[in-house]
Formats: sequence, C-alpha cells, structure tokens
Amino acid sequence: MRVSAISLVYIVLLPRAYCQYDAQADGSQLRNNDLFNPFLPNLLFIGTGGTIAGVVSSVEQTTEYQSGVIGIGKLIEEVPEVHDRCNVRYMQAFNVDSININSTILLILSEIIQLVLNLPFVDGVIVTIGTDTLPTSGHFLDSTIYSEKPVVLTGAIRPSTTRSADGPMNLMAAALVASSTSAWNRGVLVSFNNRIDSASNIMKEDFASLDAFGS
Repeated sequence: MRVSAISLVYIVLLPRAYCQYDAQADGSQLRNNDLFNPFLPNLLFIGTGGTIAGVVSSVEQTTEYQSGVIGIGKLIEEVPEVHDRCNVRYMQAFNVDSININSTILLILSEIIQLVLNLPFVDGVIVTIGTDTLPTSGHFLDSTIYSEKPVVLTGAIRPSTTRSADGPMNLMAAALVASSTSAWNRGVLVSFNNRIDSASNIMKEDFASLDAFGS
C-alpha cells in the first residue's frame, strides 16, 4: 500500500499541531488537540507492522500470533508517558508481517522518512518494524536516508496483546533515544531491550530472546 499524498500533506500543513494520521480502509483520519509543548522535540512515529503490532488469542500466549494488526496510534496509547518526552505525531505507513517487507515497501518507507526529516518542525522519526527483517531494513534505511536528525527503529519479540509484551518498553525507549540530542548525526539507530545499536551493524542473534540483537 502506497501512502496517500494527502497524508503527507497533513504532516506538512500542520507543523504545530499534535496531529495523528491513520491510513484506514474508510479513508484518512486526522485529529488535533492542545498537547503541543514548544519545549519538547517533535517526533513522528511511523508504524509498519510486525510483532509489535501483533495479536494472540490468549494473554498467556507468546507464539502463533498474527503480525501487523494493531495500528501505531493504539500502540502509542499503551505508553502515555511518551507524551512527557516529545510532541507526538504518527502515521500508519503499512501494517504487515516482516516477512512481507520487500524492496518496494522499503523504498516507499525511505522516501517518507526522508521527506519528513526535511521538514524544519520535525526533530526525529521512530519506526516500528518487524524484527525478522529489521537488520535488512535497517541497513537499507541507513544507506538511503540523509539527515542529521535521529531515526530510531524498534519492534518487539512478543505480540502486543500478550501479558508479557515487550513492545511498550521498546517504544518508550526509542522515544527517549530520539528525543536526545546525543542521537543526532548518528545515522539510523536501533533501540531494543534497553540497548542502542547502529542499524548498519545490527544482527538478529536470537529469535526467541528479548535480547535478540547484537552488532
């Protein structure tokens, strides 16, 4: 699914609003409120799917789940503390299983990220993405995005609706990284399980452990 031009226009035309966009089957949705804080960085959260957006039939279950179901807006709602660290904008670029991430999706994602990073009122981007292909996606984005502003990738090993979901912790950590001036001029970063790595060097070393990545 190619992101509609109107969604990007929304981002461009509403620089000082707390604006939320979700691409849904029945059309674009945009809402504004008064949560903008001029002293906080403006971060755009881009959802692409993966386990972090996955669902299971039982809260005790951590396997045999469906990836790419829950929208990025709902994921952010699970981490209300994020609003203490940044002004939140979000958009749902895709919502797919990471095994369905292909070159077309990566090209579109790279174009979206580059576009918003070029906007003066955007201070950084966080991308939620499937972990199976995170190293490949990270390498590609690090090679194609040119900006001094932070770009932080994160995801989860356990689906969103399980009791022991690690997505909220990882999303909050990614927001902390992207909000830091120390993350500028670092290229694309991966924030996962309280660890920060360069996307250009990341590898998935354990497909079951919460500490799944190394470099």
